[in-house]
Amino acid sequence: MRKYGFPPINNQNGAALVLVLTMLAVLMILCVFALDNSTLEVKIANNDRAARQALYAADRGVFYTLDNLSDGLQLNTDDAPSGNKFVDDIRIGRSGLDTEEQSGAEIIGTGPPPTGSGMDATTAGGFEALYYAVEAYGVFPEDAPNPSRAGVEMQVGRIVSK
Repeated sequence: MRKYGFPPINNQNGAALVLVLTMLAVLMILCVFALDNSTLEVKIANNDRAARQALYAADRGVFYTLDNLSDGLQLNTDDAPSGNKFVDDIRIGRSGLDTEEQSGAEIIGTGPPPTGSGMDATTAGGFEALYYAVEAYGVFPEDAPNPSRAGVEMQVGRIVSK
């Protein structure tokens, strides 16, 4: 018969403790992954919000320009009818128009009124169409080191008297 240096283990005292500690370690790892994932989701939602706010600022800039359309209108520097700068009237919350980009309207061409405008060659003698390129660039939030930026461009025609 052979003698062992250690007596054989005949009881299971402490097995439940080892099992519970193992399960706690696994649950802790799962919680760390879940917390990391939720933090990432919050960052994604904040970035999406910033991008939307920048787009809304740029979109508002385009439509504000259409209301006050004139050749060479510069939204960043020109005065609005309200007495403010256009860029101040267009702000949405903390967002505004980007002063590094050219936001405004330029005439890109003139010509007769387009077909389907209700004016044919005989009645359109005193009118012409002015075609504008309108651009506006928004940022959100303005004071961030790396804000979201968005640009909206639109081409629009206006029929005016000659």
